[in-house]
Formats: sequence, structure tokens, C-alpha cells
Amino acid sequence: MKLKNGIAGMFLLALATPGWAAFSCSIDDGGVKPFSLMGPDNPIVVSQNTPDGTVIKHWDYGEFLPSMKFSCTTGGQMMTFPAGFNGYIWLNLTAVNNSIYANGIAATNNPGLFLRLYVKAVSVNDSPVANSYPPSEMVPGKTLNTEYLLTDKTASVLFQFGGQYNVDKSQYSFDGAKNFAVQAMAADLVKHGTITYDGTPAVIGSPLRYNIENSNDQSAYVTVLLGTGVYLAQPSCELINKHQIVDLPDLMKKSGGGLPYEGSRKAFDLTIECSNTMDNMDITFSDANSAQTDEYLSMFDASSSKPISGIGVGLFDENGNKVTLGEAVKTGAAIQGVGNKRFYAAMTQTESDIKSEGQDYGGDVTARANVVLTYY
Repeated sequence: MKLKNGIAGMFLLALATPGWAAFSCSIDDGGVKPFSLMGPDNPIVVSQNTPDGTVIKHWDYGEFLPSMKFSCTTGGQMMTFPAGFNGYIWLNLTAVNNSIYANGIAATNNPGLFLRLYVKAVSVNDSPVANSYPPSEMVPGKTLNTEYLLTDKTASVLFQFGGQYNVDKSQYSFDGAKNFAVQAMAADLVKHGTITYDGTPAVIGSPLRYNIENSNDQSAYVTVLLGTGVYLAQPSCELINKHQIVDLPDLMKKSGGGLPYEGSRKAFDLTIECSNTMDNMDITFSDANSAQTDEYLSMFDASSSKPISGIGVGLFDENGNKVTLGEAVKTGAAIQGVGNKRFYAAMTQTESDIKSEGQDYGGDVTARANVVLTYY
């Protein structure tokens, strides 16, 4: 039987083995819950096109678990430990998110992501204690303030606690004021396959599980909760003004040669808001009134909506290059937040006669374009 209590950020587990009722280890994380900051209202934005191996979120030591105080106590009692006990206790990371931690990764609830953990020892209590093994010391091969990638449970052990003993070392005691050490932990969330976007947390708030070792009780462990969960969202960009009007300068009809005859160009900006920075933004214009691909938008009488021949609207990119309708214009990167992509438009006479229903035409005209954004 195990008894686990969580009090003010401290997670305790008391060993219920007969004669061990007063022995416990704890990890005080100060109440930090890093995963609670990535809830449904503040998801991590990641694209399916993100290359595998990309770290989509890094929590440094100050963000993830900056202070994890490990300690063990026998509640002020000298106790008889099981046969073979050598006076030392340590804890190792055995499971994350209810899965065994191995090969340097922890599985998540999302098949396209895994969690990678790093750890460093911040301090140990090396003050001498009478009739005691060192109350807190680094294990062989590990040093203070050195980062270690957690490849497996053995790699997670940084320090061990030595007990205070009686004359013949038949009984031991541990004291949380003496047997303590502090470590910090950092983490990476890494893409490694096809991500699912189903609205559930990619990494739920399940605990880190630390087994208490050398106690001869393999069921003894301590847990550290990480928060409510990490949520994901696909990247998105959208036009701020989805029904933009561009007023073009008047065009005086030209008689004779020299066609097509282009009127004055008018600059206009497509204002786009993106959830995060996109390496590439392609913009495609098409004629909203015609399925045919052409180099000019078709024009209509502004009052009757009757088609007009011999005139159209030409579009140009920010460098003045002609835009072909139906073909993507590569505009480069798009910034996170609100940004603009500049284009130009000009009425253009394409034939010597401008007509509507076979009659010469002059008056107010209109054209419509659809815009498609492609980002990756």
C-alpha cells in the first residue's frame, strides 16, 4: 500500500512496509507547473511540414523545473532497514507521462512528438554530520552545475543520501534538514512524425515518477506533477480585410495602335496576420467572375454588372512584375503578427474598341479578384 500526499508543491510518498511507516522521500518543486502555461488558450503552434527532429518548444532550466529539492526522512527515528542495506538512498526517474523513460525520450499522447529531458545538480548538503555517511553527495561521474541528457533512469541519478547510523550500523535515520539536494530540469518537445490535431493535450499533466532506490521496496516512488497539459495548434494566416476595395485612376480610351495601353498603377497592400513566422508565403490571384486563367481581370459595368470587352485590370507584384492569374506569386517570408504584402493594379485597354453588349462604352467599371494564401 502506498500513501501519496501533495502539499504546497511538495509530493510525498510514505513506505508502508511494516516498521518503515516513518520513512519518506519528497521532491519539492515549489509549485511550478510548466505545462499549465500551454493550455487551450495558449497552444504551441506547429506545422505538419516542420522537419522531423525540430525542437518546437524548449523550456530552459528557469522555465521548466528550476528548483527540485529532494530529501528523505525517518521522522526523527532510528530504523532497522532490510537486510543488505548499505546506508544510502537515491531516486531515479523511471517514467514520464505514464510511460517508461528510455533511450533519451519520453513518449507523449501525440504520435508526432516526444519529450527530451535535461538535468543538472544545483546544490548538495556536504556539511559533515557525526556518525553518518555523507548526508548528500554527487554520485561518481557526476558534478555540480553540469548538464546531463537523461538517456535512461541511471543517467537521472545525480546524488545520493547517506544515513546516520548507530554504533553497530544496525539502524539508520534520515533527516530532511540534512539529507537534501537540489536539481533543475529543462525539456525539449521534439517533432518526429505525423502530428495529430485533435484538441487533446499532446503532453498531459501526468507526473514524473521517481523510484526510491536501495530501499528494497520496488513499489516506492515519488511523483512530480507538471500541469494541465500541452496543447497544439496548426499555424494560420489570414487576410485582415477580406473584402478590400481598391479605387483605380480613370483611364482615357486610346484610339489607334500601342495596345495594350496601361493606365496609372495604384498601390495596395494585403494586410495579413499570422500566428507565427512563416518561411514562405505564396499569394495567388484569380478572377472572381471568370474561371479562365488570363493576365487581366475581366471588367463589368458598375451599375448593371454587364460585361465589358476591350479592357481589364492588370496586377503587379511589389517589384512591378506582371502577375499571371492563377499562378502563385512567391512573396518571401511572413512575419508573426500583422504584416503587409504590396501589389499594384492598373486598368488596361486591351482592344481598340471598348464595348458593352456591342455598344461603345464609357462609365464606371468594376472587377473582382479572389486571393488565396499559401504558407509553409
